[in-house]
Amino acid sequence: GGPGLPAPSVCAKAYVLLLRSYRQNNAHTNHCVAKMLHRIAYDLKMEALLFQLSAFCIFNRLLSDPSAAAYKELVTFAKYVLGKFFALAATNKKVYVELLFWKSTATVREMTEGYSSLQEGEG
Repeated sequence: GGPGLPAPSVCAKAYVLLLRSYRQNNAHTNHCVAKMLHRIAYDLKMEALLFQLSAFCIFNRLLSDPSAAAYKELVTFAKYVLGKFFALAATNKKVYVELLFWKSTATVREMTEGYSSLQEGEG
C-alpha cells in the first residue's frame, strides 16, 4: 500500500516467485527476499498472504533441503509462516481451502478476523 507502492498481495506473489529459485539466488538476494517477506508477514501482520500452496511447496523444499543450513534466514521465516498457518487452522478450517488461492488484503482480514468482518466494516 501507500502512494506509488504496489499492494502487499502483489509484492508477496513476486517475492514468492523469487523465493522459488532460492538455490540459484545469491545470498544477498535471498536476504532481501527474506526481509521483504518478513516485512509483509510480521510488520504488516499479513502472514496469511503467504498461506498459499505454491509458497508452502517452496517452504517444504527448503525445510527438507540437505543444505538448509545455508539458508537459515529463509528456513526461520518458513517455520514462522507455517506456525502461524497451523495456529489459525486450529480455529478456522476454511484456511485449508484458502491455500488454493492468492489472497487480497481484504481476504486476509476475513480469514484472521472472521468471515463476517467485511460486512460489519462496510456500514
